[in-house]
Amino acid sequence: MDKRPCKIIKEQGFDYNTVTDSWKKTSHNWLRKTHIVNLTMMLKSEAVSHELLGEDYTDNAEKLREILDKYNGTAFEGFTGDEVLSGLDPTRGTECCAVVEQMYSYEEIFAKTGDNKWVERLEMLAFNALPATLSEDMWTHQYVQQVNQIACQKTMIMAPWSTNGPYAHTFGLEPNFGCCTANFSQGWPKFALSAFMHSGNKIINSVMLPSVLKADGVTIRLETDYPFNNKMHYYIDAQKDFDFVIRIPSFAKNLKVNGKSAESRDLEFAISIGKTEIEIEFTATPYFKERPNNLYALQMGSLLFSVPVAYEKKMREYTKKGVERKFPYCDYQFIPKTPWNYGYADSDFEIIQNKISDIPFSQANPPVSIKANMRQIDWGHKFPYRSIARKTPKSGKPISEVQQVELYPYGCARLRMTEMPLID
Repeated sequence: MDKRPCKIIKEQGFDYNTVTDSWKKTSHNWLRKTHIVNLTMMLKSEAVSHELLGEDYTDNAEKLREILDKYNGTAFEGFTGDEVLSGLDPTRGTECCAVVEQMYSYEEIFAKTGDNKWVERLEMLAFNALPATLSEDMWTHQYVQQVNQIACQKTMIMAPWSTNGPYAHTFGLEPNFGCCTANFSQGWPKFALSAFMHSGNKIINSVMLPSVLKADGVTIRLETDYPFNNKMHYYIDAQKDFDFVIRIPSFAKNLKVNGKSAESRDLEFAISIGKTEIEIEFTATPYFKERPNNLYALQMGSLLFSVPVAYEKKMREYTKKGVERKFPYCDYQFIPKTPWNYGYADSDFEIIQNKISDIPFSQANPPVSIKANMRQIDWGHKFPYRSIARKTPKSGKPISEVQQVELYPYGCARLRMTEMPLID
């Protein structure tokens, strides 16, 4: 029996050795087959119920999230779940439904607690995982996305997932099950509704999105290209006095308010009747986020960066259960055309700011990119597949000279390598 689920039971306060034999026989399947979407939904349970039940809030969501992250975490701070919990392999995939439900859980937890850590985790999902699992026109989506995703092709033998089929990571209207077709469209609207919140006489800008708030006697317009750059311009028209709070991310450096240096913390302004403008600016620094198995992910602010893999898009039209899946209701497979087997040669980075197009998460026109020095290595495919990378490289020995590779935001790269080694 795989002992990892037993460790999870113990960390939740259960002693595996004292339960009945029947429970021992089913505990593995119960934990491994707990649907990933149910787990992401349950994270908000204490936040939404403790007042109703007359109980103190204990931040139980943090304890549960730590366990999930320890055994099933991803670079974008979601959890692997190719239908069920799937470990730390960056090729195992995360269900689209799990992304939008985890986002909603974090929105609700922040609304109930005001704890900024949940908004920062929300941003990681919204600015990375959600756009990555959708096509740029949002007409198609994946059932599961991979952190290291070198192709989106049918696996010609038994699929590498726990329960999903060989087309689960291809793009389509319904590439595996219909739930994500129904649920993926919740992600952006609920995220946008969380841009502004209120508490008494306070209005809180929790997520810095280009948006307009029209409340009772108050209009706030925020112009920004965050998270691709870190400049915010607020235009406020108030018919009453109120307190305005702007959440500043913990990673923010060199914070300036209306051109003057300020501390990196939540900013609170007493707004009087009339018109007010506020300009916020800060910087973020690229850094390596440590991942399991001596791999690293490059992060800057709320954005992960990946080696983008160019691809050929192949249409798949078919009939299923008597229903024709013809264009534009068809599926697509993405076949790689450029190398993906890289490791980092050093930690020198060059940030490039580009013009933002009408499609911010575009692989053809990324709003920001980072140039890194990299070398190709003998990574290899996961046996016996030809379109899925190994969990870890076959060898870390370089097979090329140092190359300058331009990394794109994770959400811009439909095929990508995100977790990679740092080559000595």
